Amino acid sequence: EILIRDWSSDVCSSDLKLNGLSLAGKLTSFGWNKGPVGDGGAYRTFYREDPEAFVELTFSGCGIAYENMEVEIYEAVFYEPGKKPGPGGKAEKLFLGELSSRYFSEIVLQLTRASASASKE
Repeated sequence: EILIRDWSSDVCSSDLKLNGLSLAGKLTSFGWNKGPVGDGGAYRTFYREDPEAFVELTFSGCGIAYENMEVEIYEAVFYEPGKKPGPGGKAEKLFLGELSSRYFSEIVLQLTRASASASKE
């Protein structure tokens, strides 16, 4: 279950915990990419670039070589298409009203399916 803070908000938020290997497998099968690898060989984001938006999913992170661990999903944020967030990035967040309902519902469906095995604290 993905919780939406507010329909006018720019983020989808959740407090779901699930297996990192399962999350990675499902999201990559839906066309998502693993984010940059940071210190200790861990990555903490998944993203997808579409003509409608750049979407970034943040989570507690897992190692590139040891994904078989429990992770927690934090949030999904929608940014302007063609621009990446982060250091040096100039991407502006999009509000839900700026996204087509079809695109938003497709992303939420992907996240719901990817987190189907999650438990909630």
